This record gives sequence, C-alpha cells and structure tokens, in this order.
Amino acid sequence: MPKYLRDPVSHMAEISAAYYKLRDDIKTIRSYLNQLPCTDSESFSSTAVFKKSQIQAVNSVTLSLLTILNALIRAYNPDNQALRMDTTIYCEQIVHEAKAASCYRPLGAGYVSLCLVVALAAADDPEQIERIEAIEAEYQTDFINTGWKKRAVLLKKTLEYHKIRGKSDGLADGQVINSEVLCCLM
Repeated sequence: MPKYLRDPVSHMAEISAAYYKLRDDIKTIRSYLNQLPCTDSESFSSTAVFKKSQIQAVNSVTLSLLTILNALIRAYNPDNQALRMDTTIYCEQIVHEAKAASCYRPLGAGYVSLCLVVALAAADDPEQIERIEAIEAEYQTDFINTGWKKRAVLLKKTLEYHKIRGKSDGLADGQVINSEVLCCLM
C-alpha cells in the first residue's frame, strides 16, 4: 500500500488488479458474515461473539483497503461514476461496521478508527462526511492522543495530490509536494 500511495501511476495495473480481487473478496467475507448466527451477547467469552467480531474486523479492514484503492483509481479517472458510487457504498459500509463494532469498544474495536480515517479521507458527500466525523469523534474518546483526524486530513491531502496530478498528468503549475502529505497510515 505505501508504494501505491506514493506512486500510483507506476502501479496502476497492480492497483486495479488488487481492487477487483478485493471486490470479490469483500463479497465472500460479507456472505460468510451474513451466515453467522445473530449474537446478542457482548461478551468475548462467547465463541460465537468472538468469531463474529473477528470476521467483522476482517470485513472492515478489507473495506478500508478497497476504499483506498478505489480512491487512487478514481484520482486518475475522475469522471467514472461507477467508482464514485463504489466510494459512497464502501464508506457507508465502514460506517455500518463501526456502529456494529461499537459494543466491543475500546480494545475489541481498536481497528475501527483507522477504517473511519480512510472513509473520511475518501468520502465526497458532505452529509456522509458529517456522519463519519460524528462516529470518528465517538471512537476518538477511546484513545484520545492518537490524532485520527489529523491522519484523515493527511490521507485526504495525498488523495487530492493524486487528483491534481491525474488532471495535469504531473504536478500542476510547478507544484511541489510536501513529504508530509505523502503519508502512509498502514
């Protein structure tokens, strides 16, 4: 992922292949998750609850990776409405998974903030961004000094940089990119 974020143009074929593979994987994970019995218990002492929470984590992290790959492809294909729609769907699914994992907080849902950072960086719809920010603010209380919001801003700047680069087929007007912008959360 770091090499993709730093130089997506050189790796676009790999990014696209990984994107389509993860799209298939997420369907399989979701299907498996839907087959698990409903677990009303919030205790990790239950094997069923523990197993379901692990699959939810895999689903959320996979959605996050899928969202980053989608955003990188979309940066160089800004008019592709299918990619834009996928972004919206993936971000909504991350929000849904964040709500579902809330009962396992703080430690059992420690991965959720990173997933929300990705959703926040990739989302375009102001209403969706507002929902993501609200949930991220809730999760931020679990680990106060992590600075998730700053990480979302840095990732968004990285994605915006690639959008500019995609439009101009290089740096716009001699723009120089700050190394802080080319962050890697992973």
